[in-house]
Amino acid sequence: MKELNKERYSDRPVGVLDSNAYGMNDGLASLNQAVRTIKSFKKYSAMNKILIIGCPGSGKSTFAKALQEITHLPLIHLDLLYWNADKSTVSQEVFVQRLNTVLALEQWIIDGNYAATMEKRLNLCDTVFYLDYPLEVCLQGIEQRKGKPRSDMPWIETGEPDLEFIAFVHNFPKVNRYEIIKLLNNILIWKFMYLRIENKPMRIYTH
Repeated sequence: MKELNKERYSDRPVGVLDSNAYGMNDGLASLNQAVRTIKSFKKYSAMNKILIIGCPGSGKSTFAKALQEITHLPLIHLDLLYWNADKSTVSQEVFVQRLNTVLALEQWIIDGNYAATMEKRLNLCDTVFYLDYPLEVCLQGIEQRKGKPRSDMPWIETGEPDLEFIAFVHNFPKVNRYEIIKLLNNILIWKFMYLRIENKPMRIYTH
């Protein structure tokens, strides 16, 4: 499986988060610890255009909201640009127009993947957070958000999740993750943070 080329970031300061101390598979606890770490280095690390990407259920929107409280940057959820309240979608042309309006701003936090426009966003951002968590953590996150109002979606999830969506999540580590890491390895990123739960400390890479 293709992995992040960490040698590209070896000259950058590295903060270590011990995921063992917060529950090996507890994504939310690890994100909370990541937020506390960000508070400590924000004093010297200017972040103005931030991307947050990762598998559905990894906690992107939760992390984005916590980060917005720290940075006070405008927060945009891509799902709100794409989905309507009746679970229909806008056209690709309308979505791209909305996204371009956001990208023209001087500051933003953008939460979401949307592969067709990811490379463009990566080229424009100064910081990217990749929440690279195990499949079981993401599936647990999807289950836990059922029946709860979400500021990042125009409806409340109830009942059984969409089978097509669940299939997408199951394929994410094998397909989408590979494409994301390939982009991260090929695009020069000014600041990069890689959050992962595994059998070793979680590391944050930043410029």
